[in-house]
Amino acid sequence: MATTSTPFDHDYRPSYLAAAITSAAVFVLYVLTLAPTTAMWDTSEYITAAYTLGLPHPPGNPLFVLIGRVFAILPIASTVAVRINLLAAICSAVSAGMWFLITERVLVSWFVERWQRILGGVLAAVIGATAFTVWNQSVVNEKVYTVSLMGIAIISWLMVRWCDAPDGRKADRILVLVAYLSGLGYANHMAGVLAVPAVGLAVLIVRPRYIVPTVATVVVLGIAYALAGVNPVLAAIVGIGGMVGIWFVGRGKPESDPAGAFHSRFSVLFACVVALGFGITPFAIQPIRAAHFPAINEGEPTACRMGLATQCTFSKGTYDAFMYNFNRGQYGKPELSERQAPFSAQIGMWWLYFKWQWLRDAHNDNVLWQSILSALFLMLGLLGGYVHWQHDRRSFAYFGSLMFTMSLGLIYYLNFKYGASQSPELAGVAREVRDRDYFYLWSFSAWGVWAALGLVAAWDSVASLIGRERITVGRETTERPTRSALAMASPLLALALIPLFTNWTTASRAGQTDTLDFARDLLNSVEPYGVLVTVGDNDTFPLWYAQEVEGIRKDVVVANTSLLNTQWYTRQLIRRPVFEYDAAKGPSIYRGKSWTKPTSPLVQMTPEQADSVPDYMQIDRPMNFETGQIKATIDPQRLSVPNILQRADIFVLKIIAESMKDRPIYFSRTSAGYGTELGLGSYLLTQGLASKVFIPPAVAGRDTLLVPGYGWLDLNRTKTLWDSVFTGQKALEKRNDWIDRPSVGIPYLYVATGLMLSQVLQATGDTAAATRILGDSRRIAQGVRLDDILAELREASASRGRSVIPSRYRSLDSLRSLGMTGCRFASPHPRISSSPRPDLDVSEIHLVPMILQHDVPRAALRVPGHRVELRVGEGRVDARGTELVLHHLHAVEPVLAVVADEDDPRVVPLPDRREMLVGARHEHVVQRTRTMRRQLAVGVAVVVDHLILEADRRV
Repeated sequence: MATTSTPFDHDYRPSYLAAAITSAAVFVLYVLTLAPTTAMWDTSEYITAAYTLGLPHPPGNPLFVLIGRVFAILPIASTVAVRINLLAAICSAVSAGMWFLITERVLVSWFVERWQRILGGVLAAVIGATAFTVWNQSVVNEKVYTVSLMGIAIISWLMVRWCDAPDGRKADRILVLVAYLSGLGYANHMAGVLAVPAVGLAVLIVRPRYIVPTVATVVVLGIAYALAGVNPVLAAIVGIGGMVGIWFVGRGKPESDPAGAFHSRFSVLFACVVALGFGITPFAIQPIRAAHFPAINEGEPTACRMGLATQCTFSKGTYDAFMYNFNRGQYGKPELSERQAPFSAQIGMWWLYFKWQWLRDAHNDNVLWQSILSALFLMLGLLGGYVHWQHDRRSFAYFGSLMFTMSLGLIYYLNFKYGASQSPELAGVAREVRDRDYFYLWSFSAWGVWAALGLVAAWDSVASLIGRERITVGRETTERPTRSALAMASPLLALALIPLFTNWTTASRAGQTDTLDFARDLLNSVEPYGVLVTVGDNDTFPLWYAQEVEGIRKDVVVANTSLLNTQWYTRQLIRRPVFEYDAAKGPSIYRGKSWTKPTSPLVQMTPEQADSVPDYMQIDRPMNFETGQIKATIDPQRLSVPNILQRADIFVLKIIAESMKDRPIYFSRTSAGYGTELGLGSYLLTQGLASKVFIPPAVAGRDTLLVPGYGWLDLNRTKTLWDSVFTGQKALEKRNDWIDRPSVGIPYLYVATGLMLSQVLQATGDTAAATRILGDSRRIAQGVRLDDILAELREASASRGRSVIPSRYRSLDSLRSLGMTGCRFASPHPRISSSPRPDLDVSEIHLVPMILQHDVPRAALRVPGHRVELRVGEGRVDARGTELVLHHLHAVEPVLAVVADEDDPRVVPLPDRREMLVGARHEHVVQRTRTMRRQLAVGVAVVVDHLILEADRRV
């Protein structure tokens, strides 16, 4: 039954105090779950760049670096990492406040009472702030996206205000401010201009008289942009001259005159273009700062090679270097017309990440609930978009356009490959090296506005069924739910709290120190003044952070193979000073010895000479590499790209040849078989998490062992590092999960190291230490959810630490005689269903490392006189002569192994992939699909182990 209430008037005043309180509450949530130090992927790079006022990877993000540097020196926390992580938390909390204000404003024409609108704003802030990706990125400064989010949210609030009064006193100022903020946003990240299309469309819809001036502006700037690649000076003359010329059209005439009205609107657009350009000016610091050669100087956008100077700074060389960096030329991304995956699959990637926002189910333990919740929040958002359009079409012109730009528009523009976790059943498709959900952070955060509007609409509808009353607003009389009805329907609003509870454990980074611990452990695996060769982001960026921010082991030179393919990086390595080794702060295992500080550069080349090294060399036959007592043969078929010796390979070999006499040279064990690819497998000695290039002894000793499947092992050094130096094991044991599966290779390295160490200690009679270290490996595997490895560890534990190395090969001489490298042994696998031929000579089995083919790894297992077939999950295995090749591997456990005669007719030729070298830089050759390498090593090792056991039984 409806009753009549007293008249009301709309109150359009924003609730800034309530928005501030909401932002503060969100900030407290983020602080409670804040990362205490750095994290995987780009976190270390950006924190280090901010601290050193350096240049992160192209285009360099100068605004973030400036803001981050300010936060790095503010006395607001005990460590640099926490200070910069707080920057991410503050930015996201401010964004939540903006979404609050926008939601409240949309509800003005719908709900008369302020408390109802405030409640709607709180719902929007909570939903958007606790979506998984938003939350997870807000508690560590992995990249620049939270700063971009804040900029987009502030622009959105300004545009909603502009839509309220497009002819108001402040309307033109708002547009100029929006343009300036967009320019600043671009100086932070290209996503800063995501709001610009929505701004333009909203202006044209709400005020159509902007159409003609806008068309004129677009034409002039379009011509200038087209000329920029031909002659920058001419482009500037055309752009500036054209804009000024148009500005004079109608100047001095009243706005009632068509020419005067055109001039008035064009003046605003002209001011907006100037403000946008002024906002981008932080990029001007890059050539200046690059010429000072900071520790992080990616891209090096300057022609100055000896320091800052006017002549080289204002030169064509600097302009070309800057534009190459600005346009991210080193990544070689294809044109939009060249789709890297079907558009439907790219939408499918967004949908996968959308499902993560409401329940991050990394191991598919709650698939049904995740589907239900994603459907719920999708429907709430769509309903919210509909009621937004229904109740406030002016602001919908902007916000609806923004949501389209940040979803479908962004999906098309980013043009991603299949996601790392997307459709795992698909074989042979090119995939991103990691999940890219952070690129859609803006849409997931803003979705909270529409989801809240949809939830409020549902709440209002349910309450209306319970009880209604008539109210008069101005001259209109409408019906609304009574307060008691709203109270009875209020439990429905608790749906907004779902992501808060479902994402708490997965989004939180509280207490996670494993990345810094890993960096410290890897650096401490290297002897003083050593060179450490790494291959990707996660085994390089944390080391930069540890060295430059924490001051850990700066004496170690980190040489990343992907970056060695660029000229600027090799110049930086040549310029890098030799830092003094601090024995007091270093591990105790290096004390009591004399470590000579090198006096020569890493390679005997000038920067100009380094620039002249070609991008690659083609080799069609085995190539000998000799330096001192090292005599290695490089098999062109074992290289990452067959028959191609890349620039990075050339420099690594040159470093070994010219610096080994002065410096210990190491390969990070995250590089899988990279050292073996260069023919150095028999010259590598495992010490902790790294492998040292060394001269093997004639006979294995007590501590220097040759272990089947592992190669040479410094047993005493590795055990001492594990027991007395490493801290990563404890940090990993405390992890409840490892959500980011593409980076799980880092904890896997600890598990594999512990397993190897345990097996060798057991074989040499140290049962107590073997059992203890095996327990460490098991707890790490449990802490990061390496379920496949846990099965092996449980089996080893059940056998009371019994070594899985066959007894025939447990003596040192027998271990040496086996001569096998490149895979690790595993316990006998129950799914191996066939037996090898009785005449098989196990000592002639050789493993060939993986190479890159269509972004998919392959490996070879050569058994002279036989054909070997191994089926792995849904993968396909082909044979070519005696070479085993795995295609499209995406599973771990082998299903079947068969050894047959070589005359088996099933032969599939392999395609030539040399052309993959073109544009292969940061994400292709660099990553080397490390996780799949390790998975493959497990599968191949099981087969080899089976063959050895068969031979052992024959003996």
